[in-house]
Amino acid sequence: MLNKILTVVNIILAGILIYILLQPKIQASKIVEAKIYYRNDVSAAPLFIAEANGYFDSLKVKVSVEEVGKVGEDVENVLKGLGQLASGTDWGVFLFKAKVRPSAYRIVTNATSTISVPYTALLAPPKSRIRSLKDLIGKKVGFLRGTKDEELVRYILRSSGINDSMVNFTPLMASEMRNIFNPESAMVAVDAVVAVEPYRSMLIKSGARIVEDGFIEKHTVTPFPVGLSYTSITNLELQKNATRRVIQAMNMAIDFLRKHPDSATVIVKNRLNVPEDINLMLPTFEKYSEVDAAQVDRYVEVLKNANVLFVDVPVDSMILSAEEIKK
Repeated sequence: MLNKILTVVNIILAGILIYILLQPKIQASKIVEAKIYYRNDVSAAPLFIAEANGYFDSLKVKVSVEEVGKVGEDVENVLKGLGQLASGTDWGVFLFKAKVRPSAYRIVTNATSTISVPYTALLAPPKSRIRSLKDLIGKKVGFLRGTKDEELVRYILRSSGINDSMVNFTPLMASEMRNIFNPESAMVAVDAVVAVEPYRSMLIKSGARIVEDGFIEKHTVTPFPVGLSYTSITNLELQKNATRRVIQAMNMAIDFLRKHPDSATVIVKNRLNVPEDINLMLPTFEKYSEVDAAQVDRYVEVLKNANVLFVDVPVDSMILSAEEIKK
C-alpha cells in the first residue's frame, strides 16, 4: 500500500515539475493584448516600424493603437496601466506631466536631434523680411500644438535679450502646419513658424525661407531630446508579459531602422503622409539601455529656465533596467 502511495505521489510531483518546466513556454505561446497610445510624430518611428513589419504579431501580442487626443492624457493613462506604452510624446509635455511621480515611469525609446541633423527650424514665408530673432518683435509666430515649443522659444528670445511678450504665438494643428505659408490653402496666417519634422522638410521643400535651421537645438541643448516612448512600473509588475513583448518589438524596430534607414524612412513617410520627394530627416533613436540620463538632465535645466518645470525631475529614476524586464 505504501509503495502505491509513493508511486502516486511521485507521479503527481513529476506532473508538477513538468508543468513548472513547461509553463514559460506555455505563457510565451499565448497571445496577449496591449494598448498603445501614440502621437503622430517622427519620434514614434519605432512604433510605426514595429507595426509595419509585423513585430507585434511575431511576438504574439495583439496591439490596439490609439492616437492621443488630449495633450498629456497618454502620460496619465500609462501610469494607470490603461496602456502598456505611449510613443512619440514630446519630452517637454512628458516631463511636465510626469513630474509628480517620475520614478513610476520607465523610458523605452528616446529620439534625439542635433544641429547637423535637425528636427526643428525657424521658417518664414518665401518673401518675408524676417532675418533674425529680433525681427520677430510684433510678429505672429506659429508652433505645433501639443508641444512645449512656445515656452522654449520664449526662453530663447529672453536669452537673446528680446522681450518675448512682444511676440504673439499661435498654436497650429498638424493639418494647418503643412500649408501654413500657402496663401491659397492656409487656414491661419502667421509671419513665421517653428517647424518640426516632417513639417520642417515639407515647408523647406515648398520654398519657405530658413531663418535658422536646427533652431531649438542651437539655442538649448544638443543632442536635443525630441520625443520618447515609455511604460510604467505598473505595467511591468501587473501586465508584464504584454509589456515585455511590446518593449522587445520596439527594440527590434530600432535594429531595423539602423540596418535599413532608407526602408525605415519610407515606412515613417507613409505613416505621416509625407510626399515621396521630401527628404525627411529622422532623429537618432536609442533603446532603453542606451539612454543617457545626463543628456536629458541638461534638457530638464532648460525646461526649468523656460518655466515649464519648477522642480528637478530625476531622469535616472526613469531608466529601465534589464532586471526589470526579466523578473
